[in-house]
Amino acid sequence: MKPLLQAVEIARPADLVAAQFADVAHHERARVHRNASFELLSDGGDVLEYNQRAPIGRRVLTQRFRLDRRDPKHLVNTVLAGPLTGATLTFDIEAIDADSARVTATLDLGPSPVARWFGLLLRRRASRDLARALQEDRDDLESGRYPSIAG
Repeated sequence: MKPLLQAVEIARPADLVAAQFADVAHHERARVHRNASFELLSDGGDVLEYNQRAPIGRRVLTQRFRLDRRDPKHLVNTVLAGPLTGATLTFDIEAIDADSARVTATLDLGPSPVARWFGLLLRRRASRDLARALQEDRDDLESGRYPSIAG
């Protein structure tokens, strides 16, 4: 199945944007995403693991992720457990200028049987949810709620 792409421009410096996208503890604490909650399980610096819970219809989908943040401008989230095991969500962050950045999100549903069974329906839902999540991150950053790198 072809990966889904979504992008958003954010009126904040690229380093700050990258820091916010890599900060699962902030996402857990600040409830950045109205339809998802996060639980940080372990933080080894460059790689961390977390659970994400999100409602899907009447059910709550729980998935365990590994976030590889060795390259702060190329963040790779891999589903370790849950219905979409093996899927990846990658955020590529690039500076547009000194005060703004573009985030390109790539969702590859990979070999998941759920992705095969629900194909087009899942792609539509995932595309809509991903676009909304990027807007929520942009709102968090542009509102100033996310702390600055300087302090």
